[in-house]
Amino acid sequence: MIDGMFVFDAHSHIYPPRQTVWGWLGQTYEDWLKRMQRNGIDMAQVMALYELTPEAQRVTDDQTWEAIKRYPDRFIGFMWNTPLWGARALEEMRYRADCGFRGMKLYSPGQGNYPVDSPLVDPLIDLAEKLNWVVMIHTDIDSKVCNPHLAVRLAKRHPNVAFILAHMGMNSDVTYFIPDYVKDVSNVYLDTSDTPGLAQAVYKAPMEAIPDRLLFGSDAPTLSPEVEIRKLEVAEELYGLTKGEKRKILGENAARLFKIDTSKYHARKVGVDKPADHRS
Repeated sequence: MIDGMFVFDAHSHIYPPRQTVWGWLGQTYEDWLKRMQRNGIDMAQVMALYELTPEAQRVTDDQTWEAIKRYPDRFIGFMWNTPLWGARALEEMRYRADCGFRGMKLYSPGQGNYPVDSPLVDPLIDLAEKLNWVVMIHTDIDSKVCNPHLAVRLAKRHPNVAFILAHMGMNSDVTYFIPDYVKDVSNVYLDTSDTPGLAQAVYKAPMEAIPDRLLFGSDAPTLSPEVEIRKLEVAEELYGLTKGEKRKILGENAARLFKIDTSKYHARKVGVDKPADHRS
């Protein structure tokens, strides 16, 4: 916890360290748990890395499955998906729902470069609605396939599905305007991961437009939760972010979205829990 507040990281990754397009990166779920504990993070949404084929993706997503099985009170699992897998994309969603996953991420630049508002995506979102899943979309204002405008178009077609637009457009020139842009689309949430160092624009200003739909996220291990926490503190110290607003951002909004009972986290000091015992 931070200042006695429940903390949920809405955007993080777990995978054994390996060479990636961003360099040598990675963290096991045990590594992430330790880092969460050091930083007062109670729970996290976790996902592995994207792959190009459903066969490879299933192997990678199994790492997420292992994490949520062992630590169900600390992790919520998301899978990766792309409409370019056709019927297999829906098959993988049903399989992962049976594994206890709670949502999926669409990362168009890495899995086919399709426009995220394409009609090809609709069957995936229709199934997400039936599964009561949350859908995360990578957004980049400079992209022709996954900018916030296209993501909002998709969200408007599926008003009963909650969407998280990751990164708030990833560009300091537009960050300030994104919360107001999505204000009237009530099923759209924003996470703070991979946002610029504009503490006021990322944390304080959105409280005017979407106070109940801003989610703290770090994008660990590619980026550092320590930096994101400090940015939040700057918004508090210099830009008037209130304790109530901070509580919403850090975890209250996510708890409502994912239907998390936070009372058990307030009732005890959260440590790196022992793995859940699933023996019958």
